[in-house]
Amino acid sequence: MVLPLGIINLTVTGWARALASLAAPAYAWALPADAAHIGSLQLVTPLGVIVTTVVGVALTLAMPVVVRSLGRVDTAVARCLLRAS
Repeated sequence: MVLPLGIINLTVTGWARALASLAAPAYAWALPADAAHIGSLQLVTPLGVIVTTVVGVALTLAMPVVVRSLGRVDTAVARCLLRAS
């Protein structure tokens, strides 16, 4: 029963994406042109680097709320599963 929630609860992936997007301007210059991308965003243009950084800031600000919300969902499911029937 908890496995589907574990799959949905991908907070580690969210934090990794946020930190990678924030750090992109620091390392994008060192990557080859065909490898400089995060997801579908190409980091070879200044616009791509700016968009990636803005996405990183937005994700970094949103992740605490996402983690807190998913923790509440996990708590509610645990309480339902442990309730005496």
